[in-house]
Amino acid sequence: GNIVHAVATTNAMVSGLLVLEAIKLLTGRLDDLKATFVREFPTTAGGRATIITPTAPPPAKSSCFVCGRGQLRLTIDTEVTTLQMLLDAVVRKRMGFNAPTIGHQMWYEPEEDVEEDQLPVIAKNLTLSLAQLGGGGIKDGSVVNITDDSQGSASVDVVVTHQSEWDEEKHPQRFILEGQMPAENGAANKGGANEATDEADESSDDDMVMFDGPPPEEDDK
Repeated sequence: GNIVHAVATTNAMVSGLLVLEAIKLLTGRLDDLKATFVREFPTTAGGRATIITPTAPPPAKSSCFVCGRGQLRLTIDTEVTTLQMLLDAVVRKRMGFNAPTIGHQMWYEPEEDVEEDQLPVIAKNLTLSLAQLGGGGIKDGSVVNITDDSQGSASVDVVVTHQSEWDEEKHPQRFILEGQMPAENGAANKGGANEATDEADESSDDDMVMFDGPPPEEDDK
């Protein structure tokens, strides 16, 4: 069927373009990187007909979990909360990670990525409180790296604050996940414009409070 023609044409072109960009990365020519599109129909851009359109890639966003390095703040009871609870309630449900790896110590990895002899170790870790995990555990002030290769190598650092006493009505799940995103054009937010507040917690049923800058304004063309 059509797959044979696709392999010999479009797939071959895209593979070649990827190799060209990989060579630029390996040789440190980052300013020469291009995002190239293969069009279905030719265009006469540049005065000649072509189906390949190279463009300058957009700059990386520091707030993006894939092309940047996101950072969140997690307030939680590290002595009571187990790794299983963190995985289910925070990492999967609130952060939306599908196949996460938690911690550089590999406290948790997706089962398909774990050697068979390490499965009992992962199973035991899930039953331990965060503070009881190996390598010093997750305690007040810990910074935990969480990645998800199923989402384009998404990576986020979570800064942990221990809190043992909670208002069960305001925070029934006994944790608060906050994040402060950079303002327009990558500038850091200043002052208290995007800071978490008690008022914000009271007005929301969700314990995760994400803050971002104003949406970018579109240029008139």
